[in-house]
Amino acid sequence: MITIRCRIFLCQAPDEVFAFAADYRNDPLWRKGVIATRCEPDGAPALGTRMHETLQMFGVRAETLSEVIAWEPGRRTAFRVLSGPVPCEGRRLFEAEGNGTCLSYVLHLQPPGHRRLLGPLLALLFRWQVGNDLKRLRRTLAAPGLQVA
Repeated sequence: MITIRCRIFLCQAPDEVFAFAADYRNDPLWRKGVIATRCEPDGAPALGTRMHETLQMFGVRAETLSEVIAWEPGRRTAFRVLSGPVPCEGRRLFEAEGNGTCLSYVLHLQPPGHRRLLGPLLALLFRWQVGNDLKRLRRTLAAPGLQVA
């Protein structure tokens, strides 16, 4: 198993960051490679919501189906990939820190079959991608006139 842990400080309050970054429909606005997301049922995510995600990562287009397995407004959300190229679980933790928020993004990846041999390379690539996504999130949240899902 590969575990990726990345943290970033954001200047907004935890409730504000959670409202944006825990709403998976906003992921295409800050996660590079996420082309589209759709929640089932329609509307804002909650415990049990399923997300259909179209990704373009490392030159490969993929579809994933995930389910929200934890939902604590203002504090954390977690998901599990039900179908997709790499079995995965992840969580986003939102903690008040000073006048802002510390967001921790954790992924647990289980590369199948021969992809397991690429574990160290996949860990490096995913850590780089998640770190850059969190920096993109910081810029997105700071942008004037932000339009959200």
